[in-house]
Amino acid sequence: MLEVPRFPHRKKLQLFKQIVNPLILPTNIQKVQITQNKFLRAISDAGWYNSYETIHRLLEMDYIKDVIISRNKHLYENFNDHDNTFINEIPKYDPLHARK
Repeated sequence: MLEVPRFPHRKKLQLFKQIVNPLILPTNIQKVQITQNKFLRAISDAGWYNSYETIHRLLEMDYIKDVIISRNKHLYENFNDHDNTFINEIPKYDPLHARK
């Protein structure tokens, strides 16, 4: 499917996001990042001489680690507005002090 020349890049990226996003867990970040890099190279028909950084920038795709950080931030922001007292006791999220 990815090798069909008439399949638009936008649709290829959308398909990629729908397949990979549910697989993103903190335990397999590196494996998913490798998979993302390979798919983005195939989607963009980039040559071996193009860096992954360039491909990500041109396709306006975030790295997996950045996606996890933004999801966590959004989750914790939602906790602040929650009615449940147990959820309100969860410490505020600070991406600068996230675990490594």
